[in-house]
Amino acid sequence: MKPVSAIPPRSAPQRHPKAKKLRLDDEPSMLPLPPPTPIPTLQAIGAALGIDPSELSVEKLMASPRPAAEGDGFMDCVSKSWNAPVFSDLSASAVITRKFKRLRYDLKIWSKKLSYIKKLTVDCSKVILHFDQLEERCTIRYIKVGEENSKKIHAMASERMRRNSISSLKTSFMLDPVTDQAQMAGILWASFKSRMGQAQGITMGFDLNHLIQPIPGLEELSLPFSDEEINKVLKDLPVDQAPGPDGFNGMFVKRCWPIIEEDFLWMIRDFYEGKLSLENINSSLITLIPKIISPEGPDDLRPISLTNTCLKFLTKLLANRLQRVILKCIHKNQYGFLKGSSSVLLNGIPGKQFLCKCGVRQGDPLSPLLFVIAADLLQSVVNQMLVSGTLSLPLQTHDRDFPIIQYANDTILFLVAKDDELVALKNMLLTFQQSTGLKVNFAKSSMIPLNMPNEEADRLAAILGCKIRQLPFTYLGLPLGTTRPRIIDLMPLVDSLERRLTASSSMLNQGSRLQLLTSVLTSLPIYFLCSLNIPAGIIKQLDRIFRQCLWRGNSDVPKQSLAAWELVCRPRDKGGLGIINPNIQNKGLLLKHLHKFYNKVDVPWVTLIWNSYYDHGVPQATANAGSFWWRDVLKLHEAYTAIASVHINMGDSALFWTFLAHWGLC
Repeated sequence: MKPVSAIPPRSAPQRHPKAKKLRLDDEPSMLPLPPPTPIPTLQAIGAALGIDPSELSVEKLMASPRPAAEGDGFMDCVSKSWNAPVFSDLSASAVITRKFKRLRYDLKIWSKKLSYIKKLTVDCSKVILHFDQLEERCTIRYIKVGEENSKKIHAMASERMRRNSISSLKTSFMLDPVTDQAQMAGILWASFKSRMGQAQGITMGFDLNHLIQPIPGLEELSLPFSDEEINKVLKDLPVDQAPGPDGFNGMFVKRCWPIIEEDFLWMIRDFYEGKLSLENINSSLITLIPKIISPEGPDDLRPISLTNTCLKFLTKLLANRLQRVILKCIHKNQYGFLKGSSSVLLNGIPGKQFLCKCGVRQGDPLSPLLFVIAADLLQSVVNQMLVSGTLSLPLQTHDRDFPIIQYANDTILFLVAKDDELVALKNMLLTFQQSTGLKVNFAKSSMIPLNMPNEEADRLAAILGCKIRQLPFTYLGLPLGTTRPRIIDLMPLVDSLERRLTASSSMLNQGSRLQLLTSVLTSLPIYFLCSLNIPAGIIKQLDRIFRQCLWRGNSDVPKQSLAAWELVCRPRDKGGLGIINPNIQNKGLLLKHLHKFYNKVDVPWVTLIWNSYYDHGVPQATANAGSFWWRDVLKLHEAYTAIASVHINMGDSALFWTFLAHWGLC
């Protein structure tokens, strides 16, 4: 007797006598299916899913829900493991660390009990493969899952794996790169240990009592953490971020909060009272993000720290509280650690650990605020140099602060082209480095000369030890200059959209291309559209890319448009496809700047424009002044007043009779 096979021999699919050919416009309830085939695997699958095997069909098989994380005894396993006793004389952090370690072990044991379900899943896949051979099944499957297993998904997965993998590394002292995993791990360990694992001697070279004045209204920083603050952190925890060394992420904390709440509250109380030992939870994994397209060495990789869940919970509590008062503690030109062990992830494999003795962790929610507070000292020192006459204002301003723009670790200073002021600035930066540990990399810094001969610019750049760049240059992703950006300055935006278009749209059907267009391509230029008045040539290029994505088909051969583009850009309830018109979106986003300006919103650029151009005047009665950016925004004044209403208050920023006439009240 031949053994019974779970899958019948492969043969040409036979159409059921009563089956008709499917059409995509058929109602789902009217789709005919072949009669169920008596396959032994279906008996076990039906029993596992709670479905009568005689009534089991592909539709019911596909409609059966996947086992959730809470199912199959998961929550029971977590509760039993977490509530098991531990040594009572341990600190809260040590108890949580041991419980997480034990829970990982217990979940591994629990997962082995799911092996039978895994076997059933494999057998189920074989059954689905059998039905996929039928024409009717293929049509139903495409209706249900669409592009779930398309060529695009496979191509994206392959490209992401290539992009995230580090195949070779070299240092400045090596001629040829190395490809061995152990050698690359050694290079990364040595690089980051020298950068983050060596303590720097700090010698304060400034009189902080003179530079920094006491700030009132900071009492809330020292209050106990309230239930509202804890619940807010719990609610805002991201559920899809990579876990840290403990192996758990925000989704676990949210789902299992009733089980782990008591220990977390104990940890928070000990942290507030200063009794918590952070050594047990203060470890991290460093994942590397490329700074450039083809990184070659450690300096081309940006380290992002993945911290433990409980430490992230504590730092988020501190960050939320500090965020409410941070503007009181720093200058308005500012926009934008704890000792522990870290190890570098190389292709998913953790390397040797080293102790972090300097710097802040990128990826820690508290780190940006700590960095901003430390870097704000620079503004105070430069202001003192201005008061003492060491530096002079490069341009007249109504502000008492020296013109500095700081965003995170990017700083722009405006100076007069004088040797003594340049030398004084460099000496101050070296003292600042010794006082705070924030190193200024002069080799990566740049000097942009304005109205200066080339020979003089080269001489001053040699004093600073930096390179020379010209306007416009890229700052925070946008071209920065004294004149309106040209089309060539904005071409990187067009190039990024074309790369995304080439990589994705040729593998999708028209419905999926429409989804790609409305969800991805129209979102990429928003940062540019809300910041600058985009030239008509760039808008034309964006429209071309959008049309090409929608109508190109599954090949590189251009195809004729099936509808007028103005019709396509209408909302769906007006007969269009809901594609955003970049020209209209650009004007709409710029109108937000006028709204902030007229309402005197408390942001630095609004205060700067009012003080610089309208200190004793009314915008509507003043000739256009300012930079090209502000003049472009003012061109939308008529469009803004057409959709806004005016409420007269003090009357110092409005023309009373003009507004009354505009609204037909006189």
